[in-house]
Amino acid sequence: MMKKRMLVFPALLLAVLAATSVTAAAQQVVTKDKWGGTLRIAVADSDLPMADIQQNGGWMPGQSLVGHQIYNGLTCWNFVGEEGRIPAGAPEPMPCHAESLEWGGEDNPLVWTAKIRPGQTFHDGTPIDADAVIFSFARMGIAGGEYDPVDSFEYYHATVSLLSLIYGGGEIAGYRKIDDMTVEITTRRVTSWLPYNLTFLKIGSPTAIKKWGNDDFQFHPVGGGPFKVTEIKPRVSMTMERFEDYWGKVPNVDKVILVPMAEASTRATALAAGEVDWVEVPASDAISSLEAQGFVLHTGPYPHILPYQIRQADGPYADIRLRKAINYAIDRETLCRDVMQNTCTPATAGVPTTHKWFGNPKETYNYDPEKSRQLMEEAGWTMADDGVRRKDGEPLRFKVLISTTGSGQMEPVKINEFIQRNLADVGIEMEIDAIDINQFYSRTHGRKLEKAGKFTSGNFVFHGENEDFHAVQNSWGSVEPKAIEDMFCGEDPPLCHGNMGGYDNWLFDELIALAQRSFDPERRDRLIRMAHDMVIEDSAYIFIVNDLNPKLMHPRVKGYYGEDSWFNSLQYLWIEE
Repeated sequence: MMKKRMLVFPALLLAVLAATSVTAAAQQVVTKDKWGGTLRIAVADSDLPMADIQQNGGWMPGQSLVGHQIYNGLTCWNFVGEEGRIPAGAPEPMPCHAESLEWGGEDNPLVWTAKIRPGQTFHDGTPIDADAVIFSFARMGIAGGEYDPVDSFEYYHATVSLLSLIYGGGEIAGYRKIDDMTVEITTRRVTSWLPYNLTFLKIGSPTAIKKWGNDDFQFHPVGGGPFKVTEIKPRVSMTMERFEDYWGKVPNVDKVILVPMAEASTRATALAAGEVDWVEVPASDAISSLEAQGFVLHTGPYPHILPYQIRQADGPYADIRLRKAINYAIDRETLCRDVMQNTCTPATAGVPTTHKWFGNPKETYNYDPEKSRQLMEEAGWTMADDGVRRKDGEPLRFKVLISTTGSGQMEPVKINEFIQRNLADVGIEMEIDAIDINQFYSRTHGRKLEKAGKFTSGNFVFHGENEDFHAVQNSWGSVEPKAIEDMFCGEDPPLCHGNMGGYDNWLFDELIALAQRSFDPERRDRLIRMAHDMVIEDSAYIFIVNDLNPKLMHPRVKGYYGEDSWFNSLQYLWIEE
C-alpha cells in the first residue's frame, strides 16, 4: 500500500523536510554592500497588469513582475538556491504560505492537506490563515467551498475567476477548513501536478478586499509576498517596497517601480537616458549600440516558445501536409540571427531541445522551402500565375491574429513580416492582423472559456469576429507539466484551455493522463517526452522561435540571476550607487 506523502517532487520534499533550515537560510542577514536602492523596470505593455490576486498581461509582466512579487500561493517557485540562483533546469515549486502539502496516497488519492505556515501576516498586518485561503479561492471562482455558489459570493470577481481557471483552478473540486491553519483540497482527478497549480492561485487579504471592494482592490492590493504596493498610477507606474515581515527572503532592494512602455524603441531610449534601470524585451536593433554604451544584456535559454496555434479542427490546415509545409517554409536561423540579433533560437518543437521534455522526435522542421512546395503540391495546391497557390479556384491564405507587443511576444510585427516573406516565396498569401495585447487576450483566452461547452475544442476561438482566421500567435511557457496538457489535449475547457487550434490525438491524451497520475518524476517526464514527440510529428503548432529572455540593464543593477526561468526573483537584486 502506498503511504501518504508530502510534497511529491524531490525539491519540494526536501523543502518540507528542512523547512526550518530553508527559512533560516532565506532570512540570513544581507551584507551592507548588497542592500538598498530603487529598481526601475520598463515593462513591454501599454498599461500595468491588474494587481488583483490574479493578473492579466500574461506571465510577463503580469505573473512575473507583479503577481509573484505581491503575493504567494500555498506554494511558489523555488528561488532559494545559492545567491538566489534558480536551480539548474526548470524550477520546481516549494512551500510558501503552506509549510507542508500532503497527498492522501492511494487510499485517498483525490485529497491533499495544506498546513499553513504559522506567524505569517499580509502587508496590512492581518493573519494568513485557513480563512484567507478559503476566501481567496472563492474570489477566484473555485467552486466546492463554503461560499458556494461562488458566482453569487459578494467578493467573487469574474476576471480573476477566468484567469484562475486558466492557471489551474479548474483542477480543484472542493476545499474546506479543517482548523485555523489547515485546509483540505479535493481534486477532480488524481494529479501529481497540484503543487504546480497552487503557485498560480495566490492568496490576498480578505480585510483589504472587503475594504476596497471588487473593482478597487486591484489599485490597493494587499498580499503576503516579498513586496508591498505603495502606489499605483494607471498607465504610468506601480511602486512596490520590500515587505520587512515577509516569511522568507526579505528583498535587498528598497523599492521597485514598474513603468509601462509598449514600444520597444521607447524602452531603449528610456534606458539610454537613465530613466529606467531594466528593460524588458529590448528593441533588437538597439541592443548593440546600448551594449557599446556599457549596458548589460542578459540572455539565456528558458522554457518559452513563440508559435502559431493553427486552426486544424476545420479549414485548409486540417490537412497535416499544409501545416508541415508552413513549418518547413520558415527560415528560423536567419530570423534569429539577422532580424532578432541573436535574442532567440530556432524552435522546431514545443520546448527547447535542452528541455527535459524534449525527447526523440521523428521529424525536425529545418528550413526546406523545396520540401514545403512538394507537400503543398501533394495536397493539391498548385502555383498560379500571381504567385499564390490555388485549389479548386480558392487561393491558399494564412490569416493570423497577433498582438503588437506584450507577454513574451518579443517583437511580433517584425517577426511576422519576415515570415510573411518566407510564405510568399512558397506561394502562401499571409495576412497579419495586429492588435493590442489586452484586446488579443479578450479575443482568444477570454473567448475560449466564455464559449466552453458550446463549441468543440479549437472552435471556441475561431468563430464570430475570428471566423476567417487560420491561426493566432500566442507565446507560452512550459514551466509546469499542466502547460503541455493545456496546449494540446482534446478535452473541453477548462482542462484544455490553451488548445486553440483544435489538435486532437487520443494517444497524446492517454500519455498525458498517465503522466499526471504518476508520482515518480522520472516516469512522468518520460511520458511527457513521448507525448511531446507526437505533437511534433503531427505538426500541432507552427513552431517559430524560442526567445532567450533578453533583458537590458544598467550596470549598477546587481544580483540578477533569472536567466533560466520565466519568473523573476527580485529579492536578491540591489542597486550599486
